[in-house]
Amino acid sequence: MNKQWIRGVCWLALVTAGCSGTTTPADPDVLSAKQSADIDRLIRQVPFKTGAERLNTLRELSAYGPYAIEPISKQMLASDDDSVRANGVYVLGLIFEQDRDVRALDLIRGSIKDNDLRVRLEAARVLLEGGDRTGVPDLLAALDDKSKWVRNVAFEALKKSTKHSFGYDPDATDESRTAAIERYRDHFARMGAEG
Repeated sequence: MNKQWIRGVCWLALVTAGCSGTTTPADPDVLSAKQSADIDRLIRQVPFKTGAERLNTLRELSAYGPYAIEPISKQMLASDDDSVRANGVYVLGLIFEQDRDVRALDLIRGSIKDNDLRVRLEAARVLLEGGDRTGVPDLLAALDDKSKWVRNVAFEALKKSTKHSFGYDPDATDESRTAAIERYRDHFARMGAEG
């Protein structure tokens, strides 16, 4: 056999073995440093964005799915800014909707106990949209709040879930709202009795 041919085959075998031993496929369960930095950047931007820009930032953050849960928990849900905490709950709701990651759901449930009404209402709304009635008592209580905005947020969440208004109108008199609230309470009491 030709020595040059043998050396060539051996060299090719060494190069091939060396290449396959030095490269490892990317681990889909590990977030790259750039992706992690992108999540942190998006979270830091939230307080400085408003309206559609903020909503787009929140949706972009939700696209990172389960990878964003821990940073949202540590940075957004721990924020002193109530609106940032409420937005954190919103993003966790989007993540749960798309990935069904129970960690997101647990954090949302924990937000039901937040000291800010907006955060509690957002948690209750997200949970109810996902079929979890944990926050229904908070939504029902909010129907009788002095703030029209609070009443409207609660009403829209309940109406979307039940597909009924039960005659409730956030602008109606206290007396009229009270009757409709009782109809909502009866509805959820029946649902509880039926399982």
